[in-house]
Amino acid sequence: MNFLLTFQSVAILLVYAIPGYLLIKCKVLKPEHIASFSTVLLYICLPSQSLYSFQVTDFTVELFIQMLIFFALAILAELIMLALIWFMYRKKNDVGHKVVIVASAFGNVGFLGVPLVEALLPEYPEAVCFSAVFMVALNLLAWTAGLFIMTGDKKFLSIKKVFLNPQMLILIVALPLFFTNTKLPEPLFNAIDIMGKGTTFLCMLILGMRFATVNKKKVFTDIKNYIGSFLKLIAFPSVAFLISFALPIDSNIIKVLFILSCCPTASIVHNLAEIHRTGQQEASNLVLTSTLFSIITIPIMLLLI
Repeated sequence: MNFLLTFQSVAILLVYAIPGYLLIKCKVLKPEHIASFSTVLLYICLPSQSLYSFQVTDFTVELFIQMLIFFALAILAELIMLALIWFMYRKKNDVGHKVVIVASAFGNVGFLGVPLVEALLPEYPEAVCFSAVFMVALNLLAWTAGLFIMTGDKKFLSIKKVFLNPQMLILIVALPLFFTNTKLPEPLFNAIDIMGKGTTFLCMLILGMRFATVNKKKVFTDIKNYIGSFLKLIAFPSVAFLISFALPIDSNIIKVLFILSCCPTASIVHNLAEIHRTGQQEASNLVLTSTLFSIITIPIMLLLI
């Protein structure tokens, strides 16, 4: 993979965090407004991005089979990672370690993954669709197992929570259109495209806002941030690669899975923490530090493929 292209793609994201930081520091917005921005991201931008991803790909039976395989691989990799880190921290009951467990398996495949696969695999347009499949797998687990780990509330393990969340509900619209190769009217598609592409900016805006509220020294002296970043940026991609490499599947699928697995901790971890008022600062710090480290780790990790 092109080191410079990958480095630039990741580094430019930090620019998007600057306005959020300034809005809080200049007291234009208050810290309590962050939860509202997170709600917009989770309920509007991310579902729009998923719908967009399915719209730009044409359905074929072969592609659908590959999507199912990719979905299974994504779920398996995330569950293995959650189980491993949960076992490692099973005797820890503080919110900081709970956030590390969740943050180790869930990556920002939406705001960073989609632009990355579009830039790095231009000859393989199906990669965008696989990104959407990864987002479905991630959100399915984040809204259930992830919230259960973070809050300790078993209600999040219900079948209702599996299907009644924004990312799953959007599939009611996206999948029938995808299976029938039905494209939205151009004006509507453009609107969905704009809302979906707002995911990247809004994610980093929220991160910048939260960073403005934290003690900078604590962020970079807390060992949990370094452990969580290592687990997400190095350990998780390694798990995903080992799982996929051992199977007789298309090399492009392996590349897409590996690229998406290298993404830093998902903003959804922070956004869910904000909405449910648990571990907001810990989640924000991990998203921040893993994103900073990913500027170096993603280009280096992708040299392996």
